[in-house]
Amino acid sequence: MDARHLLDELVQAAQRLGVEVRSEPFETPAAMGGGLCVVRGAHLVLIDQGAPLIDRLRALARALGDLFSFDVRSRFMYCELVQRTYLFT
Repeated sequence: MDARHLLDELVQAAQRLGVEVRSEPFETPAAMGGGLCVVRGAHLVLIDQGAPLIDRLRALARALGDLFSFDVRSRFMYCELVQRTYLFT
């Protein structure tokens, strides 16, 4: 699986877990590709569209890891996706 498909999988996983993911150009580049924030009480992951792909992958994986205490099925899915993310480094 290539990095682009992996990013798409992480976005889909976030959406299944009820987290909105937005990819937008940042005026000031994000040091780590983006991150987790709360807007009007809802969790949102903002990803810097101009960041290198690997930084966007890491930012999303990190945000999901920071956000959830997963049930067993979600934990397995998350660990597998994160493990694939680091194969691209």
